[in-house]
Amino acid sequence: MSSRIQILVVEDNPADAELLVRELRRSGFDFDWQRVDTEAEYLAKLSSNLHLIISDFEMPEFSGLQALKLLKQQPTLDIPFIIVSGAIGEETAVAAMREGATDFLLKDRIVRLAPVVRRALQEVLERSARKRLEVQFIEAQKMEVVGQLAGGIAHDFNNALGVIMGYSELVLGNLGSDHPSHGQIEQIQRAAERAAGLTRQLLVSSRKQIVQAVELDVNEVVNGMEKLLRQILEENIEMTVVYGAKIGTIKADSGYVWQVLMNLVINARDSMPGGGKIAIQTSAVMLDGAYAQAHPGVAAGAYVMLSISDTGTGMTEEVKARLFEAFFTTKPAGKGTGLGLITCQTVVRQSGGHIDVSSELGRGTTFKIYFPRIGQPLPIAVSPASKTEVPSRGMETILVVEDEPSLRHVAELILKTRGYNVLTAPNGEDALRVADKHQGEGIALVVTDVIMPGMSGKTMADRLRTTSPHLKILFTSGYTDDVIAHHGVLEEGIAFLPKPYTVPTLTRKVRELLDASQSLGTSSTFHVEIPVERGDAGVAVGRGPRRRVIGIQAGQEVPRILIAGDLPENRNGLLKLLTAIGFPVRGADDGEAAVREWREWSPGLILMDVHMPVMDGLEATRRIKAAPGGKETAIVIMTASVLDEDRRKVRQSGADGFLAKPCLEEVLLEKVRALLNIAYDYEDTGESDSRPDSPAGPLWAEKVTHVTQLPHELIEQLRDATSNGDKRLLNKLIARVDQSKDAEFARDLQNLADRYEYDALTRLLEEACR
Repeated sequence: MSSRIQILVVEDNPADAELLVRELRRSGFDFDWQRVDTEAEYLAKLSSNLHLIISDFEMPEFSGLQALKLLKQQPTLDIPFIIVSGAIGEETAVAAMREGATDFLLKDRIVRLAPVVRRALQEVLERSARKRLEVQFIEAQKMEVVGQLAGGIAHDFNNALGVIMGYSELVLGNLGSDHPSHGQIEQIQRAAERAAGLTRQLLVSSRKQIVQAVELDVNEVVNGMEKLLRQILEENIEMTVVYGAKIGTIKADSGYVWQVLMNLVINARDSMPGGGKIAIQTSAVMLDGAYAQAHPGVAAGAYVMLSISDTGTGMTEEVKARLFEAFFTTKPAGKGTGLGLITCQTVVRQSGGHIDVSSELGRGTTFKIYFPRIGQPLPIAVSPASKTEVPSRGMETILVVEDEPSLRHVAELILKTRGYNVLTAPNGEDALRVADKHQGEGIALVVTDVIMPGMSGKTMADRLRTTSPHLKILFTSGYTDDVIAHHGVLEEGIAFLPKPYTVPTLTRKVRELLDASQSLGTSSTFHVEIPVERGDAGVAVGRGPRRRVIGIQAGQEVPRILIAGDLPENRNGLLKLLTAIGFPVRGADDGEAAVREWREWSPGLILMDVHMPVMDGLEATRRIKAAPGGKETAIVIMTASVLDEDRRKVRQSGADGFLAKPCLEEVLLEKVRALLNIAYDYEDTGESDSRPDSPAGPLWAEKVTHVTQLPHELIEQLRDATSNGDKRLLNKLIARVDQSKDAEFARDLQNLADRYEYDALTRLLEEACR
């Protein structure tokens, strides 16, 4: 209800009508009013805009009872009807109340009018609130039933869809586009994807789908989708995208933000069959207290706004009132499920945001999505997302644990076609035996179902990590989040991939995990600590207090550093670290962009990831080194792979160095210092380095003594294997150390090897040889 009350007075005597108006104004009411005294005038003014009707009982051409009956013939109108008469009997008044009148009073008792009106308007508010609660309760019951149904079949259905989607994508990859069956397989794939999308929408709208909230830049999400969005639009629809500057970050599930944007753009497209314009805009906004008061459930504060506007047909008020109702759609049969907008609303609410909708018939519609802002923008602009992606590849060893045979087989085929060495197991117990049997092969990642007969995936992973604490685990499941939550895999920091997954989704997630650094992440605070004593080569030796790098010593020319990597979270982590120390830094998200940035910006050092879209890091390195002036730029290759073949390719590319991920911050900074010949400023932390594996730790001298007691030939073999990064040979040599009845020391060496801390191993072996 608006702040000004709209009153319709049904009265043939203007003086009596003025009397009513004066009494209400004297009592403090703020209102607009109109007077009618015929049925035609009354019907013309009767609408949902009215808040109150005050009527005389008897009039020459009309009556109060007639007016009341006409009102009750329109059940959608909930308007209080008060009868005011000069003379009305008790029986007549009772009859009027039975017909639905709110109240009645005599004109000579007009002072009762104000309290009667207040009570009537309050009753309307209470009825409206009850109706809203009833609608919400019915909607919640409806979605609970849908959620129980969808959740009950989700696991088996998602497994079946995963097999269909996986095999169809593999077959398409083997068929040429001119093959007679290519189009038919594509239709199978699309049907499976639609079925997966419908299941996902049902689970999201009933709040049973898994939400993996992370810190996101909405600009990056929109930028990554822009090409796809343009592809789904007809040629007669023009789309413009305006990116806000320094909008900050939000916490949400990137996949669901993607789905919200896709749903709203599709709706905008469908509202313009004859063509039109779509405008997408992002910005940082502040919602004040007045806005929050006008929108119940919204808190005042800082938000990131994502706006989608169209010039389509617009909506009526009746359609707007039902927009977020489950299964409500204005599209023709077979064209819409009625789940798109309720899915959007659920996703936005789960992120703590809300949606504001404005629409006008014939003019178009605007959806404004507000996400609470949690972080400030990054200090360095990141290159736009690549327009082309290629499947992620690798050569690491991956263990796939899945109790559904067909899904296990398709996952194995997908990963093998991408170059990985794949081991499989049907359950947790078998997975432990496989891992033990292939211990020397350096399993880099385990992809496991969560819920399996016997031992669960989480229990199996915990046992594997007792012997390999840095082993990476990717959990998958087709169950709903309320089921999976009991198994503890929805906690923050645990990698999870919901089923059904596509080939690109699986391979990209696998590559992200393998390339992700455990030490260089997305945290905003970096405590970079380096032992005090250093050898001539800048390698930390000896024992002593620890110091923190706080910047670059004054009086030096500070070289530029380029970070090339396709994962924003890893790239931004490095950007923040090096920028905080004082280096000028830029980012590039693929090898082609890295070559372009090198030509335009002339960095002194490039930290280059290997696996990137468009052009990989090794090819980018070869092109830079072959170009005039390229040899003057130092390039360090960073990758999680430590296989001999990969090391050989790094050397052949002409790179100046290699860092195995995960990599300690101090190791990275030391590599940067040595290659650029830069001196750092430090501050003492006041703490001793007590890490057992550190050269400044209290157990370092004891470890050196252990090495000196090994056969000289074994020490030399360990040194060669470490310098070459030969993990398989290193594991075998450490097993010989174990056989020499020094099992505890062998475990220490194995821990260093499993964490790829070859610098520490090298220092240990070299000190023993001295």
